Amino acid sequence: MKKILLDELITINDINSDGVGVGKRECGKTIFVKGAVVGDVVEVGIIKESKNYDVATVENIVTPSEWRVDCDCPAFNRCGGCVYRNISYEKELELKYNIVKNALKRIGKTNAQLEGITSDSEFDYRNKVQYPISTNKNEELVFGYYANHTHEVVPHTSCKLQSDDFSRAASAFIEKAKELGMTAYDEKTGKGLLRHLVMRRTHDGKMSFMVVVNAKKLENWNVLLDAVRNSGVDVVSFSVNSNMKNTNVIVGERAEVMWGECGIVEELCGKRFSISPMSFYQVNRKMTEKLYNKVKEYAKLEKGETLLDLYCGIGTIGLCVANNDNTLVGVEIIPDAVKNAEYNAALNGRNEENTVFVCGDASVGVNTVTKKFGKCDVIIVDPPRKGLSEEVINETLRAQPKRIVYVSCNPATLARDVEIYEKNGYICESASAFDLFPRTGHVETIVCLNKQ
Repeated sequence: MKKILLDELITINDINSDGVGVGKRECGKTIFVKGAVVGDVVEVGIIKESKNYDVATVENIVTPSEWRVDCDCPAFNRCGGCVYRNISYEKELELKYNIVKNALKRIGKTNAQLEGITSDSEFDYRNKVQYPISTNKNEELVFGYYANHTHEVVPHTSCKLQSDDFSRAASAFIEKAKELGMTAYDEKTGKGLLRHLVMRRTHDGKMSFMVVVNAKKLENWNVLLDAVRNSGVDVVSFSVNSNMKNTNVIVGERAEVMWGECGIVEELCGKRFSISPMSFYQVNRKMTEKLYNKVKEYAKLEKGETLLDLYCGIGTIGLCVANNDNTLVGVEIIPDAVKNAEYNAALNGRNEENTVFVCGDASVGVNTVTKKFGKCDVIIVDPPRKGLSEEVINETLRAQPKRIVYVSCNPATLARDVEIYEKNGYICESASAFDLFPRTGHVETIVCLNKQ
């Protein structure tokens, strides 16, 4: 529709997880204002009308919010990475705290008190990037991040959230790919070669580099590797992943290591972890350590007790929380991650007699524990954003552990599941929020559910 300039001022009373200001029109209708922050008084232009709400953009800031700050990134208005670059970090933390608090109260209907929100630096925290590859108006290869709610690639050469090593390595790769006449994958036609660049970096600068291609193999990979290594980045692993499906999923099922090590080795909570290119690993190392320390505090494992770690990934949470005198069972559906977890257990001196990692759906974990060890004292769950399935919840209830520690990246689905557990005799007595993803709309939460 054609933009309609509104002849009334809008006071922004809230801001959502997409960074869009929320206010009320004089008629009482809710209005979402792109570019506005909580506390602003603005003139707006409506770009979408519906029965229950309107969507608008800022035409003029009449009174700026006390929490508004100058944006320090030229790509902010287009890039979909950050949503809070125009608001103070102090206010962002307050907003995220309230998001978790309100979810637990309104959706979870629990009386649990949220302890607070833990944070660290808002800069240079990402240890992983996934750059989509596309072409610009001149049909030249580019990399960057997707614009918000689209698959349009916004090119960039620097990002406040991560080390410049990532863009330096990607730039070297793209320039060499141009010389070789390589093409970018086109989602509409299904044609083109290069899809994504996936990189991980340890805190001391060692990098794994993976290319996702729309082919069974990548010709001239060694020439591309030389270009990346000559960029000054400490690359220790180079892999090629084949993804020939017409899908939004970034990586295919397997990656082949073409050169170097099978991944990178990172230190976390005093332990060492091998991370393969395909495995899940939290993107913020410093905050992950704080998160896992709180998980350990909530778990309260005693000598001889058994810990079940569901959605265990490469074993990080379980291996950081379990003591050597505890039995540890981890369950993960990705085979490469399970292999990583087994290797990581040995790397950190775990005994094979009391450490088992199983490849399968989370619902198989309880049976594995009871068959092999007879009981399950504490369960940790760290599911994807959709939360726990009914089957997994029923299996964890059937196990009757003393407590369940629930780690979540989605306060809404966490709260939904908390209500179910409380109706079945597990009371949410402790909750904490962690800002693992500063300047984005995401927030991590941990709750401790104790059996009554």
